[in-house]
Formats: sequence, structure tokens, C-alpha cells
Amino acid sequence: NWHIRAGEELLQTLRFPDGDVWSFTGRGGPWLNVQWIATLLIREAYVLAQAWGTTGENGLIVARMLGVGVLVLALAWMLTRAVAAREERDYEAGLVLAVLLPVFYLATAFRLQIRADIFVFAVFAVQIGVWLLPEPRWTFRRKGLASLLCIVLSANIHHGTAPFLLASAWVFGISTRSNWRDRELLTFLGMSLLAFFATPYGVRVIPFLVEHFFYYQFNMMANPDHQPLAWRHFDPAEFSWAAIVWAIATLLAVLSWYLSHVKKLFQLPGPYAHPWLPAVAGLGLTLMCGNRLRAFPYQIIFILPYLAAAIRAWLGPLGKEVLPNPTSVVVAVGLVLWVGVFPHHLRKFRIESGFKISDSLFPAGSTRFLARAKPEPQIFTTFTYGHYLTWNLREYPVFVD
Repeated sequence: NWHIRAGEELLQTLRFPDGDVWSFTGRGGPWLNVQWIATLLIREAYVLAQAWGTTGENGLIVARMLGVGVLVLALAWMLTRAVAAREERDYEAGLVLAVLLPVFYLATAFRLQIRADIFVFAVFAVQIGVWLLPEPRWTFRRKGLASLLCIVLSANIHHGTAPFLLASAWVFGISTRSNWRDRELLTFLGMSLLAFFATPYGVRVIPFLVEHFFYYQFNMMANPDHQPLAWRHFDPAEFSWAAIVWAIATLLAVLSWYLSHVKKLFQLPGPYAHPWLPAVAGLGLTLMCGNRLRAFPYQIIFILPYLAAAIRAWLGPLGKEVLPNPTSVVVAVGLVLWVGVFPHHLRKFRIESGFKISDSLFPAGSTRFLARAKPEPQIFTTFTYGHYLTWNLREYPVFVD
């Protein structure tokens, strides 16, 4: 994994790289470690596992488990804010968590990998939860400051996905204070933009972000990380149940918006009560899912409050009959999800579990052969395997990553 190598080189040199030294096709070209916090965390997980007498790969698997566990906790906190959980509404919160946490997991399990995104997912959920906190105890200023911290943190974990947090912060800020002459709102919008560039590279990331947004280079090659959504993704035999669960959840979120804002049957929480701005943002995220699969988790996290409000309105009264002890239900769901991150792969109904590197997903055997045979440099590699070879075959520059 290239994250391990990037984190190791960052610790060794104590400088942030600005050029490509890993490939023989792009050597000397621009390359910025815009995921520097994530690379350090992943590298430490790898090294700590070795220090404990096991393989570094086992450390990555444990780190993935912990990352998903933290993400589940962040989502649980966000959803309890969405239903304004108080003591008399514990059953509603328990029902919401019991329904929506599995929905999130089924729709996004294929993206819950040991990479920078998994940390940003949790920060994104926390940011949404902050904007759902009740006023007046949580004033606009306090929510804004917490949101700024989330933006700074996400920008340094993975600047390529930090625009999700910047855009959602603007949406929530404007939805909460719709008066454009509001000085606090204008200050927040400006400060959030500064927070977005509060990284070691500052505004130097702009060309990278533009390229990242349009995916110029990725659209030229078979890269499953950025492949567009096609009808085949709705085939359970090809893509497990992720796309089907995602489609159903998205349609139900649209129905929740309609029942709340058009039929006036219930109230949506916090800034989601704004009739159109969060809905437009959710539509934009949904359309983005058709261009890149990595948008799936952000879109699902963003629309979960719509689903939570609907569940609270229509199923909340059933909570006391269905859930004898909401706390135990939440704990049980969390444990199931946490243990469930062992599978490495959920596509085509094939599950590979345990503490190991999947030989069907990574060229582990080929890498061991090349390490023994030691052929001449400049070996052709596909985009899919470049990140693996960058670390596991470091003496050979990769063709592309």
C-alpha cells in the first residue's frame, strides 16, 4: 500500500514531497502527499503490528476494524442528533440505529477499506451531527467553529475528499442563516474557505483538486476506484447488494423530503428543515455517484437524517413494542457491524475472511516471484496494482499508480 511508504518517507525526511519518485513514467512530475495524516496513521498501524510480533498486514486489518468501529460510533451519534434523542425518546433512537446502521453498511461495505477515506467518513458524520445539535445551547458560532475544525482535519487527512465537507458546511450554514447580510454567516463562509486550505501545501493543491474533480487521467484507464455507475452494478451477482440498497435508500430519502416539505406530515431536523438547499446538495451527491463510486458513502451519510426523520415519525411509536431494551439493541448492532468488517471482499457473493492478504485481490504471489527472480527494472504494472507494488516491491519503479 502506497500509504505505508508515503508515511515512512515523511517520517524519515521530515518534509512534504512535491515530486514523483516512485514511477518511471512520471518521475519528476508533480506529486503532493495530500493524505499525509492518513499515511502516518496507516504506517504506524503497520509498524506497531510488526513490533508486536505479527505481520504488518495484520496491523492494517485491525486498523480497518477500528476505523469502521469509530465510523459506526460517529454515525450513531449523528443519527441520535437527527431524532433529537432524549430520555423519553430512547426507543426511537434505538429503532433508527437498528435500521439505518445496517443500511449504511450494506450500501458502503465495498468502500470501507484501510485508506484515507474511512477516516474522512467519520469526520463527515461528526460535522453533520454538529449542525443537528439543538439551539440555543449550540449557537451558530459554536457550530461554525466545530465545522471549521472538521474541515481542517479532513483537508489534512485527504484533501481530495475534503470538498464534501466544505460544500456541506456551506449548505448547512446558509440553511441555518439564510440572510446573506448576516455578518456571522459571511464570516463563516470565508473562514471555512481558509480552513480548507490550511494544509502544508496551501493553495498549491488547487491544480490537483481540479484534476481530481474531473478525473482527467482516471477516465482514460480501467480504474475500479473511479469507475462510473453502470447498470451492471445493480446485478447482485456482480456487486453484492450495495447498489440495490443504495438505490432504495435514495428513493426513500426523496419520499421523506416530499412528505415533510410538500405534505407537511413531519418536521425534518436542523438545517434539513430548509425546503430546498440540502435537497439540492443531496441531489448533487446522488448524481456524482453516477460518475464515481467513491461518492457512495458521502451521499448515504448525507441523506441518513432524511431517513431517520421518517422512521421516527412513522415507526417511532412501535419502538417500545419492538425494542425491549434499546441500549442492548444498539450494542448488538454495533458488534455485528464491527465483526462484519473481517470480510475483505463482498462482490459476487464471495467472502474472504481472516487475517491475511487476499491473493485474489492483490498480486501477492506475483510479487513474491518478482522479488526472488529480480528481473530488470521498468516492469509494466496496471493502475489497479500500482499502489500495492509501490510498497511491496519498492526496489522497482511502477509503471502507473
